[in-house]
Amino acid sequence: MSGSDNSAFTTSQQNEGEQFRSLFKEIPLPAFIFKKIDQRYILKEFNKRAETVTNNRVQKMVDEPAEKLYPNMQDLLTDLEECYKTHAQVRREVHYTSPSTGIEVDLILSYSFVEPAYVCMYTMDITPIKRREEAEALIEQIQAIQELAATIAHEFNNPVATIHAAVDLLLKNTHVEPDLLKKLTIIHEQVIRMELLVKQLLEVHELKRKDYAEGVKILDLGASSKNK
Repeated sequence: MSGSDNSAFTTSQQNEGEQFRSLFKEIPLPAFIFKKIDQRYILKEFNKRAETVTNNRVQKMVDEPAEKLYPNMQDLLTDLEECYKTHAQVRREVHYTSPSTGIEVDLILSYSFVEPAYVCMYTMDITPIKRREEAEALIEQIQAIQELAATIAHEFNNPVATIHAAVDLLLKNTHVEPDLLKKLTIIHEQVIRMELLVKQLLEVHELKRKDYAEGVKILDLGASSKNK
């Protein structure tokens, strides 16, 4: 290859590099470029969107190794290495807590190899989607409990009402023995409690749990019901 050919080839590479840099800066997703140096991945560059989502904190992250920037994300280091070695795209969904703000987010991290020794990481915030999915799942759970409560109420109300009426009638008898009266009073109190529990079940509008036994939680009916 002649000197002029070499010059043209170098100029072409430079132009391609500038085009990539220009496109990279305008990518609508936060993006970060890491360079592998001595078995470590060092943050070297970021785009405009990354500046926005980090409130410009990313500028202070440049030249820092990935393990320092993301100390609790071993999967991120693993994915950087896999992408670098295989030159293949890598994608992973993660739950991330910002060490600086404490804010928790759900992200999809995508990695692409860039010649000669770089890995570009793109981040997509899917927190709103995950929250919506969680809210929908919660609504389904509440609906299932409400349906179960309606079934229990239907099956329980008639026998409980019958017991309640019978106990009330017996309690009005002035000739009831003291020991029997005491037992009837306990039954009366428990019947009223059963009626209240059924009513609370019908009014469940959120799911609050409490410890029941070691490693087991149960629905806190009082806290979950409108009828507290």
